[in-house]
Amino acid sequence: MLLMLMAVSASELALMYNDESVLENHHLAVAFKLLQSPNCDIFSNLTSQSRLLLRRMTIDIVRTRSYRTTVRELACRRVEYVELRIRVLQKV
Repeated sequence: MLLMLMAVSASELALMYNDESVLENHHLAVAFKLLQSPNCDIFSNLTSQSRLLLRRMTIDIVRTRSYRTTVRELACRRVEYVELRIRVLQKV
């Protein structure tokens, strides 16, 4: 209901994210912006490739909460997730 109200009212966030998964996109953007701060980067020990995969995985997980992403789309990245998890666990 809130999402529809935001889109109908042409809120700033709805305009920024083209009425598509407005809150999900906003929360992701804020989280990734926070992770750019040196004191907040909990993934600083990961390689750039691992960070990119983690970012993709996070975006996919959050987008799954909206009804626009299908399980089939996420299954395409399953292998990447397994490889990322192995790399992350090896660094711990």
